[in-house]
Amino acid sequence: MPWGGPRGRPAGAKPTEPHDLNKPDVLINTIGLAYGLLLIATAFVRSAFTEAMRIDALFIKDCTERTRPLNLLAGLLVSGYAGYSLFF
Repeated sequence: MPWGGPRGRPAGAKPTEPHDLNKPDVLINTIGLAYGLLLIATAFVRSAFTEAMRIDALFIKDCTERTRPLNLLAGLLVSGYAGYSLFF
């Protein structure tokens, strides 16, 4: 069977190897996870560093405290996608 290997892998395919840090996708997803967590922190912590990382300031001309929750939403999306890509 060409597609009848164990767990849906093609016949003769090697089992998947665990993540190692030499692969570029692991590095990119780790950076994405860290940036997503930073965006989540930006919604709650006010410092010079987190103000510089605000994503709403990139897209909205007059960003205020009312636009700060957009960082939380963007952080959840970015860190969720990166975490899913990294661990699953």
